[in-house]
Amino acid sequence: MKKKKDDKNDNSHKRFASRTFRTEKTYAIFSGKWYYEVEILSMGIIKVGWSTLSCDPNVDISTDANSYSFDTYSARKWHNGSDPFGKKCSPGDIVGVMIDLQDKTISFSLNF
Repeated sequence: MKKKKDDKNDNSHKRFASRTFRTEKTYAIFSGKWYYEVEILSMGIIKVGWSTLSCDPNVDISTDANSYSFDTYSARKWHNGSDPFGKKCSPGDIVGVMIDLQDKTISFSLNF
């Protein structure tokens, strides 16, 4: 079987059956510190985070190398896979999401 030239970039195996909501307007940021907050309104898998310009919108956030997120339901951080992180969120919790492009760090806060 002959492989296509772009098979190594095929992320179709990482697709999930889920509803995805993205911002209504996106901004490309290249420097500085940026922060936003999300209020958790329901239980279930909710991922908040950041992505690069090359992030595939058809792939679940953070299952590849182009995005980073915190899963509020399972208390896991995601980037090319996942690891336990923080604590599970409940409705009414406020999750803070910060990126510092100078220090190259991403931080998450809960009810801070």
